Amino acid sequence: MAEVNDITQELHKEIDAVPESDRALLLRIVKSYREGTTEAYEQWFKKKVEAGLKAADEGSMISHEALKEKWQAKRAAQLD
Repeated sequence: MAEVNDITQELHKEIDAVPESDRALLLRIVKSYREGTTEAYEQWFKKKVEAGLKAADEGSMISHEALKEKWQAKRAAQLD
């Protein structure tokens, strides 16, 4: 397995080879990856939470037992 310093050095070498006009975008992508999240993911997550809250406010919920059964069936299907 490659050492972190080796990977970092290789990454810097690759970044240096990128044209200056594209370097800022590449660095933003790398930074987002290293932080473990992206703006797109955060937007997706926020939309899902808002949709869930709206559904709950409208009374569209299922019982704990129904949810548990759903996930048990899904897990059983994955184990087959």
